[in-house]
Amino acid sequence: MNGKEAKSPEEITSVLLNHIKKACEAYQSQKISEVVIAIPSEFSEAQKRATKSAVEYVGFETIHFIPEPIAAAFAYFSEMDIPNQSNILICDCGGGTIDICIAEIASKQLTVLSYNGDSYLGGRDFDKILFNHFNAILKHKFGIDVTLNSKKYILKQKCQDIKHTLSAAAEAW
Repeated sequence: MNGKEAKSPEEITSVLLNHIKKACEAYQSQKISEVVIAIPSEFSEAQKRATKSAVEYVGFETIHFIPEPIAAAFAYFSEMDIPNQSNILICDCGGGTIDICIAEIASKQLTVLSYNGDSYLGGRDFDKILFNHFNAILKHKFGIDVTLNSKKYILKQKCQDIKHTLSAAAEAW
């Protein structure tokens, strides 16, 4: 491939994890032998094995996997002041996937009640919905179909901007 050696996803993951491990060890001034890896809740057994292989190659002695929605719940719990006796819903929406976790806070402990994900729904799907919505308005009001010209890239970017603005808003209007 252009005179360069092709790398497998496992090799690329190993290189990235090795870099992170070395940076953490330098920062902590000690060896790190245990790792927790957050994986999509919809990962197949083959994907888990491939990920484990990549992590083992880096030299971690102990490897733990945790589903991404549970990792997001623990991260949220550790950073937010959540009232005791609360039920929380954590939604982790990535570019191509969505993970949901329902947890309970009781006695300063987080208990995961349920979690699941969808490998075929994510932020890009919301971009498409917004794009189709605004393109339909442009067609109806002005007779313009941006899918037929170079303006579609501008509309796609504006739709992403709208999505990010709406995602950052504390409340809807």
